[in-house]
Amino acid sequence: MGFRIAPGLPVLLPVQVHGPMEVRRVWGMLDTGASVMTIPPQDAAILGYDVDAAPTVSIVTAGGAAAAPRIVLRRVVVAGYRVENVPALCVELSMTRASALLGLSLLSRLDFSFDHKAGRLTITDP
Repeated sequence: MGFRIAPGLPVLLPVQVHGPMEVRRVWGMLDTGASVMTIPPQDAAILGYDVDAAPTVSIVTAGGAAAAPRIVLRRVVVAGYRVENVPALCVELSMTRASALLGLSLLSRLDFSFDHKAGRLTITDP
């Protein structure tokens, strides 16, 4: 599936995030520099995860070091492709349009390519 992209702007994609109790439709920002997909703790709670009981990992953000709950999302659907059991961190995001960062824990399980001249991102199932 293909998406139009604009040079210099973030790539935002419609995403379905599945948890044990709910499904959320969100905008995810493609972030090839992020190791792990990230969603806000309040979204994780709505999906049915107990963020307070989740194991934490140490992360370093622009605001400094922090502990982030680590969960495994049951399913993430992007461009019609389903990816099961996606590791994710629960971190407050300061973005206005995107409510998830699509990091390599998701992206490494899809094939995607950029055609900068055509302004096109293509995602396929590996």
